Amino acid sequence: MTESKNVLLIRPENIYRQNNYPSLGLLSVATSLFHAGYTPVIINAALERDWKLKIRRLFNCANFDCIGITIMTSECPSAYEILNYIQGLAPSTPIIAGGWHVRLFPEQMLESHLISHACINDGEMEIDSGAKKTFNICNLNDLAVVRYDLDPNIETFITSYLTDRLDPNRPRPKRWLPYESSRGCPSECTFCANVVTNNRTYRKKHAAKVVAELSHIVKKYKLDHIKIIDDNFFVNINRVRSICRMICEYGLEFTWDAECRADYFRHDFLDDDTLRLCKKAGLIQLTLGLESGSQHTLDIMKKNITPYDSIHAVKVCNHHEITSRCSFMLDVPGETSEDIEKTRQFIRRLRQFPYFTCGVQTFRPYPRCELTQSLIASGQWSEPGNFSDWSDEYYVRQFTAAQHDQPWQVQPKRSRYISSYEYIESGTQFDTHMVKGKFKKMLFGMFKGLAKFRNDHNWYRCPIDLFLYQKFQEWFLKRQEKQCRKS
Repeated sequence: MTESKNVLLIRPENIYRQNNYPSLGLLSVATSLFHAGYTPVIINAALERDWKLKIRRLFNCANFDCIGITIMTSECPSAYEILNYIQGLAPSTPIIAGGWHVRLFPEQMLESHLISHACINDGEMEIDSGAKKTFNICNLNDLAVVRYDLDPNIETFITSYLTDRLDPNRPRPKRWLPYESSRGCPSECTFCANVVTNNRTYRKKHAAKVVAELSHIVKKYKLDHIKIIDDNFFVNINRVRSICRMICEYGLEFTWDAECRADYFRHDFLDDDTLRLCKKAGLIQLTLGLESGSQHTLDIMKKNITPYDSIHAVKVCNHHEITSRCSFMLDVPGETSEDIEKTRQFIRRLRQFPYFTCGVQTFRPYPRCELTQSLIASGQWSEPGNFSDWSDEYYVRQFTAAQHDQPWQVQPKRSRYISSYEYIESGTQFDTHMVKGKFKKMLFGMFKGLAKFRNDHNWYRCPIDLFLYQKFQEWFLKRQEKQCRKS
C-alpha cells in the first residue's frame, strides 16, 4: 500500500429510500482501520445531497489506498452507479466489496470489472492483496469498541425516529444506536441467508466486554436506548444473565431490545427469573420470529417451533410487560389457503395481549436461501446472472418487494391486504409518534381504526383507505428524507 493510508468507505442508497440505521458493519471496519493507523472516510450516498461532488472533492484533496463498499441486494442499483463513477475518476484504486449481497454472490461480483476483491465474511480481518476472494472470521473479543463518530452523519441516526413500538407506557427513546454483541445464528430456517453464507456458527463477545462497551457508548453519545441487532442475542443464556447482572451492578440506565426465539421461553432457559432480571437491566422489547400460525408452514420453514411455543412466548412477555414484536409471513411456497387463514386467525388471537405487536409480509424470495433455490429448481423463479443485471431496480424489487403477484402464491391479493392492514394496526413501520400536528395524528388514528375494523371482521374489499394511507406514508417519508439531507 502507498504512504497515504487513507481508505474511502461507501454505503449506497437502497431502492426504498429507508435509511434510519447507521451501517454498523462499515463502522466496525472503519474502527479497525482507525486503530491500525489508517484514516477512514465514510460517505453515505443516501444522506449526501451530491455524493458525486463529495467523492470528486475527496480525490482532489487526497490519495486513497483503497475503497471499501458494503452492498445489500436492495442497494445494488446505487452501488453499481457509484462504482462506475469511481472507475472513471480513479480507475487504478482497488475496490473491496463486502456486505450481504457480496456474500451471497461472490463469483458474480468478482466477474464485474468494477470490483477488485470480494470479502465474504468479517470485513475487520486484514485482506491479502494477492487474493480475489477472502473468507475470514475474527475473534469478536479482539475488536475495539465501535467508533460511531467516524460516521459524519451519526447524530442524524442517533436522533432519528425508531419505528419499533417498544414499551407503550414509556416515553419514546430520544437518542439510540444499534449495537452488536454476537454474530451468527445456529437455526436452520429455509428463508434465511445465514444458512447459505456460513453464518450459522455462533460467535460472541464476553459478557464483561459487552457491558464495558455498552457503558462507553451510552455515556459518550448520551443514549437512552440500545437496539441489539444480533441475529439471536439469547443463544447463550448464561452470558445474557451475566450481562444483565453487570448492567444492574454498575447502575447503567438505558433501555434495550433484542431478538429471541419462541422456544426459548421455558423453565430451564428463558424463565421468569431471567426475564425479571432482563427487565430490571432495561429490556423493554423482544423481537420474535413466529412466522406462521400453521404447523405445516412452520415445518416448511424449518422453524422448529410450534404455534403453542409462540402463544406461550407472547403470553409470558405480556405477563412481564415486555413488548413482543412478532414477525409473520404469508404465501410461503407450499402454503395452502387454509394455512394463510390459520395465520390470520392466529394473529387475531394474539391481539388479546396488550404488549403484542406484529409485522406481517408476504414471502419474499431472498437470494440463495433454501426456499428460493427450490423455486428456481422447479422453474418458478430465476435470478440475475451478474452484477450489471442486479443494478436494474426491476430485478431487485422482484426479490425484495412484497407488492408483486408471484407464481407460487395461492392468495396474492388477499395476503397483501392482510399484511398491509396488520402493519397499519400495529404501527410497526409508521406510527402516531412519528407525525406532528393534531390533524395528522387524527388522520393516522383513523387509518389505524379502519385497519383494526377490517382485520377484526376479515373484510378486505374496496381498500380505498389503504391507497390513501400509502400516499400519506409516502409523503411523510419523502419529507423525512429531505430533512435528513438538509441536516
